[in-house]
Amino acid sequence: MKKLSNLTPEVMLSRLIKRLLKLRGAICYLETPNLYLPLTDILKKLLVAKLLHDNFVVAIAGEQGSGKTTFLKEIYDLDDTWLLGNAGRGEHSPLLVIENENLTQPKGVLTKLIEAESGFEIQDSDVDPETFKKALKNGIDDQMISKLYVPLRYFHGENKGFLLLPGYEKVNKENSSWQELMRQALIGSAVSVVVTDKTRMANNQQQEILRDMQRQHFSGAKPMIVISKTENEIHGLDELRKTAADVFEISEMELTNRVICSGTGKEYKEIWLPEFKKGLDHFCSISDAARSRQLDELKKILYEELLEIVHNIEDAKREQSIDGGEKSADVERLLARFDKAAKKLRKEYGTALDVALNGHAKDAEQHGIDNYISEEEGAKNWYKRPLRVFESSGEIEKGRIQRIDNAWRIGNGFAPKYLEAIGNVTEKQLNFSSPLAKASITSDTRKLLGYVNDDNVLVESKALTPDKLLNLQVLFSHEREKDDETKSNKDFQQTVDLIPALGLEFTRIAAIFPSSVGVDVQTLNPNTDGMIGAAGRIEKNFGFLKDTHSNIIKGIAAVLAVDFSADGKIDTIPALIDALTGSATGTATTTTTAASASVVHAVA
Repeated sequence: MKKLSNLTPEVMLSRLIKRLLKLRGAICYLETPNLYLPLTDILKKLLVAKLLHDNFVVAIAGEQGSGKTTFLKEIYDLDDTWLLGNAGRGEHSPLLVIENENLTQPKGVLTKLIEAESGFEIQDSDVDPETFKKALKNGIDDQMISKLYVPLRYFHGENKGFLLLPGYEKVNKENSSWQELMRQALIGSAVSVVVTDKTRMANNQQQEILRDMQRQHFSGAKPMIVISKTENEIHGLDELRKTAADVFEISEMELTNRVICSGTGKEYKEIWLPEFKKGLDHFCSISDAARSRQLDELKKILYEELLEIVHNIEDAKREQSIDGGEKSADVERLLARFDKAAKKLRKEYGTALDVALNGHAKDAEQHGIDNYISEEEGAKNWYKRPLRVFESSGEIEKGRIQRIDNAWRIGNGFAPKYLEAIGNVTEKQLNFSSPLAKASITSDTRKLLGYVNDDNVLVESKALTPDKLLNLQVLFSHEREKDDETKSNKDFQQTVDLIPALGLEFTRIAAIFPSSVGVDVQTLNPNTDGMIGAAGRIEKNFGFLKDTHSNIIKGIAAVLAVDFSADGKIDTIPALIDALTGSATGTATTTTTAASASVVHAVA
């Protein structure tokens, strides 16, 4: 069974936010003010992600001046007390509108970042209408998000409502902070309502902006489209609906419920509001594609934006810390270099994996469709249809699941694309010929790895020069000769850049030979005999590599050749190094626990 955190990682956000609040308090001592705003922006994004996970929210999106605020006021019968209609650029901050069964009148709440005795906290506080409108328009100090609680109207129960978003604009230097937050909130909402107007529907340039919004944020989803300011229109509404259907790729069957022509005025609202309610009931569900975008956006925030901020904080700490001597400074520089290389590799690996998964999914989908047509449709399958009445729903469902499973396992399954994806990343980092381009799929494991081509010619890594191989041995050894350490000074910083790539290359080897590194082929769970057993299998099963004399294998050996001896201490494995490198002298190295952990972290 999958863990809940794998399905809904948002459940961990409360803990992460608490730790980042402590970090926000701690960085005050660094006296580096330019760190405050980026960390506050990340906190705001994580808070929005948590609120959108904790509440069922329908986003109200659209360009500046399209009528979003007016539409929200109309559906809740709000006057100008809490919200003002905005001609042109309006709110810079998302407004969360939550229904509450205990209320008879709206209530405004601001969520702020507060400095308290114990550090920083996120607190909610009730505010008067004027303060609330000011916060929406221009923001106030330490504001995180605005909330407007309203009586029940469209939803049953608590924690449900709408999210009024700032106007959709092209991102630039001036608006990037709140435009990026707006896009994140749009992606994170359960379902969306896009507000536009008749002028935009008639303008080709504005239509292209709406199409861009559809491609970027609504692919695979079904947003409702509200065309505002049509209260004085008698003719042309059908044409506006057809234009909206073309821009947002809406079928004729869904046109009535998904495209609503709205406006102000009590009598006109009595016409369009029931249509909006009906569409809301029909399309208020999150698609798999939308959920995938939510997780991708959260991954981007955590693995790119947050990591960059943490690295900047670490750099500031190093710059302002007490000098630990020349050797300490060297270590700090190497660790910083390693972190940067690991981040770059992780991003490239993630991109390659996404491409491989999407490509395989597309092939599997087509294979499944072809099988369905072959097995279910056409004159040759006519005799099967009457027999369906005798099948239980469970049998039918089992057959469908089996068809999907077979489609995913098309050919040799996802494994070849996964191996190719890893190979393309490491080939770029280590600068050796792409394995699948240089060597065909074969039972010869040396060729399969790409270390020997079809003509049995050795494929070397141009990035791993002899000097850099020596540097790796110095980095991962406790004791080296002084003359070796002197030689290692060449390209030492560039050598550190290669360590994450070598770790990923070892992952590729492990993916091709999982049993050789102590992983069960079927379950991918580690075998119970741990590192000692794994080391023995590597030594035995990778013996064929010694014939290649590959500098790639020498680099991997320098980084990963470790074993736990019988007394629990880390020891060298000369035989393993001999097997991997073909060296008669047994140039064994000893890797520290910290170094091993760093490599695992780099490829995780």
